This record gives sequence, C-alpha cells and structure tokens, in this order.
Amino acid sequence: MSETDGIMYPEVDALGRMATAAGHPIGFVEDDISPDICEPTTWYTGAMPLMTSDPNPCVTLEHVSGYTLYKIPDNAGGDQKLLDLKHGLLTNEDAVNMALSAGFYAATTDPNCSAHPVIRVNGTVQTEDDYFTSTENDYSIDYTTGRVTFHTALEDTDTVTMYAGKAASWGIVIEPTGTEKIEIISAEIQMTLNFNPKDTVHSVVEVWDEDEEEWVLEKLPNGLPKDEANKTVQDIINRSYGNYAQIPRIGSNGRGTKAPEIQFPLTLPEHQLYVVGQRFRVYLENNTPGESSDSDEALCVVTVKYSRK
Repeated sequence: MSETDGIMYPEVDALGRMATAAGHPIGFVEDDISPDICEPTTWYTGAMPLMTSDPNPCVTLEHVSGYTLYKIPDNAGGDQKLLDLKHGLLTNEDAVNMALSAGFYAATTDPNCSAHPVIRVNGTVQTEDDYFTSTENDYSIDYTTGRVTFHTALEDTDTVTMYAGKAASWGIVIEPTGTEKIEIISAEIQMTLNFNPKDTVHSVVEVWDEDEEEWVLEKLPNGLPKDEANKTVQDIINRSYGNYAQIPRIGSNGRGTKAPEIQFPLTLPEHQLYVVGQRFRVYLENNTPGESSDSDEALCVVTVKYSRK
C-alpha cells in the first residue's frame, strides 16, 4: 500500500492491476467507452432531441413516395443523422439511451421523448425490422438520413410521427461532480486493421475558468497545454506502451467483430486525481468519421477505466 493525500492506495502495475490478488480498487470502478469513430450514428456526446422549429420533439414526417417512404420535414432539419442506440454499434448503448431519453424528457417535458427513434402511425407504436436476424417487421430506418420505409403502404390520411435524437460529436468526457474525486486507472484504443483515420484525435486535461466561465486547457510545467494530438496511427502507437495480441475476426450477422483488431494500451495521465473543476476529455478535432481501407467495415474505439472516490 502507498499513501497519497492521506489516502491509502493498493500497489498497481502500469496497467492499473492490483499487485496482490487480495487487493481491491478504492472506489467504484467504471469503464467509459467511446462511440466508434467510424459510426457517426452512435455519436451521442452533446446530442439533442430531434425537434421542429416550434420547438416540438414529436416530429410529423413527410410523405415522399408511394406512402411507404417518409422523411424528416425541413422545419426539423430535413435529412440528417439520427442516433442508433439499439443495434449493438455502441457498448452500453441501453444505458446511454435511457440516460439521454431521460434528459430529453426533462428538457422538453414530453413523456414520450426518446433518443433512439420511436415511430408511431396514428399514435400506435410501430416495430422496427430486427437488425440481427434480418426479420422484416413494420419499417426500416436509414440512420444516416432519418428516412423511414414502411413495408406496407400507408393511407394518405395516416399520420407518421417520430421521436429521435440527433447524432452529435465523438468523444469521451470524464469529470467528477460534487465532492467526489476521479482517478484514471488505465486506457486503451481498439482498432480494426483496416481503420483509416480522417481526423486528429485529441486527449486533453482541462480546468474550469470561473472568470471566463469556460473550460480551458491545463498547462504543463513548461507552459505548454496538456493536449496530446494524434494525427496518425503512428502517433497512437508511439504513445502506447506495447500492444496486445491481434484479435482475429469473430462471428458474423451483426453480433461478431467487423474485421481483425488490435489493441494498444495508452499512456494517459494515470493515477492522477481529478476534482470538481478538472476534467479529462478525448475528442475529434473536426468530427470527421474514420473510414475502412478495404471492403470490410472499420472500427476504432477508446476505453478509459477509472474509479470514483
């Protein structure tokens, strides 16, 4: 055990693992897992409900053709990316969906407000196609545009409404609240071998400026900001400390991995205590999604393990 600020901590190795089997982490340990850089329909950071100019979170869709295809009206933004929080594209997506939906409800006081799309015809909830079994139900959604296709044509008198969340930005924000402290234990990045980055990934430490009422970059002793800018995959490799064995492609049908993967432990500011007014953030400079370099889908995700004290 070692003592810091009067608190006794178990000895840990470079990966944040307890040195003895009997050891236990201090505080509640959590994993914060980013959305996939290559899946912008899962980017929930800063997400807001889909709303009309009223504002109204219950959006009435416009008929496009054949009374099977419907779109988001212009007064709600027209074609745009919607959050997909039900199809396994985001780890912990059910918890994210519940938290966002509760926040949307609190902001709009509409009890039906939802982050993942909910479609109704004349007030009756419809069932989306099953992503994992390819079973057709009532409708499918193109999450990159928000367009809804019904498999059976509706009547011209039918009203189609949608509750949904708009996809926003990629990243992770780890920030304590109240009197708690947060300690980062470890972090890593997982990527498929066909991942082709199109943007710079920043990992920064920020402090709250009470005078300006905004977050600003914390400074290193040499006066430079605590900002690690990863412009290339090589930057990520250079800042890691080794890598795990390559993971082969596993499974299929939406429940398996997308392509062979590799993981890199990252040298983040581990075992530094963050208090209220300090935060750790990972973000994309221009929110430009990554791409695949071949015919398989690509993936890139950041995971940070930390404890609340």
